[in-house]
Amino acid sequence: MKEVILRLTRHPASEEQLAELKRIFGSNAEILQISETVPDADRVLELVEEHSATVLEAVLPLPILSEVINSQKVSPVIRAVMDRELKEDGTATFSFSHYEKVKKVEVQTVRL
Repeated sequence: MKEVILRLTRHPASEEQLAELKRIFGSNAEILQISETVPDADRVLELVEEHSATVLEAVLPLPILSEVINSQKVSPVIRAVMDRELKEDGTATFSFSHYEKVKKVEVQTVRL
């Protein structure tokens, strides 16, 4: 079965990231990028269903990410791990390190 990877992020994938996705999910994997600010987990799951995605790579606020994972409607949910290098002028550069599967996100809050 061909994997359909939905990348829900504003940042385009580097050549390294694309190569790693193909290594992990197969050379015939279809990689779709959507740059949309989503309001909630329901919208994320709509996009997954609309594009028949079998893998989700998403940069999301933790409460939304938690809802998506807990829905169990898409698996795996993955994220790119980036190495951060601070420069002397205070700016930072990021370089791709690897992908990891997000198994669980738990958000506990207390109203102040």
